[in-house]
Amino acid sequence: MSLRILHISDIHFRDYKDHQVLNLDNDIQNEINIDLEAHVKKHGKIDIILLGGDIAFSGQESEYKVADTWIKNICKISGCQEEDVFCVPGNHDIDRTQIDPMLKDIHKISKGYKADVKLITKSVTIS
Repeated sequence: MSLRILHISDIHFRDYKDHQVLNLDNDIQNEINIDLEAHVKKHGKIDIILLGGDIAFSGQESEYKVADTWIKNICKISGCQEEDVFCVPGNHDIDRTQIDPMLKDIHKISKGYKADVKLITKSVTIS
C-alpha cells in the first residue's frame, strides 16, 4: 500500500477584491491545477495534502477565504478528502496589525514588575 502526499508551501494568497486584473496568483494556481490533474491521471489520487506555511500573505481573514476556495478545488482535482488537508502556519499567517496592541499591553503589565534575583538565583543554583 502506498501513501501519496502532496506538499505545497508558501502560497501567499491575497484577496485582490475588485482588482482581479492585478491578480498574478491565478496563473500560478492554474498551472498547479493542470500539473496536479496530470499527476493524478498518471499516478492516482492524493491521500494527504500538507500546506506548509505562508498560506496567507498577511494573515487577513479575506485571504483565508480565497485560500479555502482554492484548497477545496485542489481536493476535488486530487481526490483528497478535505479532512485530510493539514496546514502548518508560517510567518505570513500572522495578522501583524494585532501584534502592536498586544505588545503595548504586555509592556504596560510588565512596567511595574521587578524580578526577585535572589529567588531566581537560588532556584537555578546546582546543589
